Amino acid sequence: SLDNERFYLSGFLLSLADVHEAKGEYAEMKDALDESLRLIDEMAEDGERSRRRLHVLEKLALNATLTKNQKANITYLEEAIALGQQISDQESYRLGTLLYDCGRLNAAGKRQQRERGIEQMSKGVDILSRVCGRHDSRVVEARETLEAAMKGGNDDDERR
Repeated sequence: SLDNERFYLSGFLLSLADVHEAKGEYAEMKDALDESLRLIDEMAEDGERSRRRLHVLEKLALNATLTKNQKANITYLEEAIALGQQISDQESYRLGTLLYDCGRLNAAGKRQQRERGIEQMSKGVDILSRVCGRHDSRVVEARETLEAAMKGGNDDDERR
C-alpha cells in the first residue's frame, strides 16, 4: 500500500539523516528529516505513525541543537512532548527526558518561559524518578540541575 511505501521511505530518510549527521552535513540532515516528517504526516494513524513521528521530531530537535538554533529546538521538543503525552506509558522514559531537556532550554529564558521550563524540568524529573529510581545517576544529576535552575543559577552545559 501507499502507506507502507511512505513508512519504508521515511525510515530510509531517517537513516540518511543519520549519515548526514555523522558527516556534519546538518542542512542535508534537516532536509532528509523534513521530508521524512512530510511522508509520515501523509500516512493514516496506526500507532506506529505516532512513534515514527516522535522519533523524527527528536531528530529535528537534535539537528537544531547541532546548528545552535535554540528556538527551533524548543519548538520541536514541545511538539514531541505533546505527542509523547498522547502515546502510552511505554514511552514514559522518553517523555521524561523530553520534558527535562525542553525544560532546561526554557528555564534559560525570561520570566514566563523560565517558569514553564522549571515546571517541565520538574515533571521530567518526576517521571524519570519513577522509571529509573530516585538514586539513578541520571536522575540525581537532573534533580541537581533542576534545583540550580530554581535558585536562578544559569549553571547549565555551557562550560562542558
